[in-house]
Amino acid sequence: MAGAVMWQGWINAMFSALLKQALAPRLN
Repeated sequence: MAGAVMWQGWINAMFSALLKQALAPRLN
């Protein structure tokens, strides 16, 4: 199950980065 946890964390990190990229122009 360790692989599933790592996969979840990777998806979470990618989603977080995309979200920040999408919101950055609006915050400036």
